[in-house]
Amino acid sequence: MNKWMLVRLGLAGWAVAQGLTLPNAPFQEQWAVFATPSMVIGVFVFGLFATVVLAATNRSKSGNTVKWRYPSWSISPFIIDEPLQFFHMAGFFMLIAGISYTIALQLDHRPLGLAGALLVAFGLGILGGTYLSTRMFREKMQQDV
Repeated sequence: MNKWMLVRLGLAGWAVAQGLTLPNAPFQEQWAVFATPSMVIGVFVFGLFATVVLAATNRSKSGNTVKWRYPSWSISPFIIDEPLQFFHMAGFFMLIAGISYTIALQLDHRPLGLAGALLVAFGLGILGGTYLSTRMFREKMQQDV
């Protein structure tokens, strides 16, 4: 296990801690009112679209000839020239925080609502956008030999 795997696992642990403490946050009641099915769909689409747009922006930067590696837990998510690594980590962070939040609501015997689904949808949108970017920008991806 390399250091970047440990960093990502640490961030995943932080996401769990964040998700478990969200039900006690002062804004939690506003989230419950704010979250609607159309908002969950909108957050998913935004995550998907924003990830692809940001990846395309990085791809089209002049002078950027670095080939992107496929997202991996063992690669640094902080490499400026490889945005998919960051999106991969951020998507998992949001997904894990949303699942942890939903579990915390269940453990506290509170109604679920759709607040946790917002985080999960955003995480899935980012991960979907990351996958879509690897398909759309194949010429930018590093091919294994």
